[in-house]
Amino acid sequence: MVRKTASSLHLHKRVLHKFARHRGRIAMARQANGIGRKRLGKFGVRAHNRRLVTAGKIGTTVAAALYEAGRRPRICGRTARDQLELQTSHGRIVVPGPVQTDPAQAGGTVDLVFLAVKATQVEGAAPWLKALCGPDTVVCVLQNGVEQESIVRPYAGAARVIPAVVWFP
Repeated sequence: MVRKTASSLHLHKRVLHKFARHRGRIAMARQANGIGRKRLGKFGVRAHNRRLVTAGKIGTTVAAALYEAGRRPRICGRTARDQLELQTSHGRIVVPGPVQTDPAQAGGTVDLVFLAVKATQVEGAAPWLKALCGPDTVVCVLQNGVEQESIVRPYAGAARVIPAVVWFP
């Protein structure tokens, strides 16, 4: 069990929940207009197929936000754990595991990967990216800086790599 702290996770949960609702409305509108499931794969209908690579502070915070928003991320990392725990000013959030440690047991490609490792650890996460990424995968790199895409791209294959700014007050 890992204990992490975050001061205002409630704000991030609201933002994440609003984002999820917005994506859901887009998916329903696209289905009503006859746009097929394959096109929705990255963000809509199949968005349940996501992985979070890491179980550090940022990864635990994102996993807790996803879990609180009604999603259950599958977590990959270096250390096996039964669960992740985030202590906030509003209480404790326990994200059920297990944390997978073997990329060979990943179970194939996924739609969305949140990569929450330091820039110096990307090479160590390469086996996970190779196991999880396919041409329809989006890799959201949760690192601050300006070179996330160029650092991760060589390890993500045909997946789309998008950078993100990480800010948890």
